[in-house]
Amino acid sequence: MARGASLEVLVGRLRVHAGGAPWDVGAGQLIVLADNLREPVTALAETAFLLTVAWPAGAGAWEQELTGGHL
Repeated sequence: MARGASLEVLVGRLRVHAGGAPWDVGAGQLIVLADNLREPVTALAETAFLLTVAWPAGAGAWEQELTGGHL
């Protein structure tokens, strides 16, 4: 699975910096990012959003949880 992320704005408005440019995303809109989000996100109003992150296979988080006894 490739790395990536998406942001869906449920209420309000966000400014997402991706690919060196700012993108304004409003309620009902979705932005898909090629890489996991590492750039600034600013709420331009009171906002609720859904963030979905693709975790690449072999990234190690699952193994860390298992060895740490968190599951």
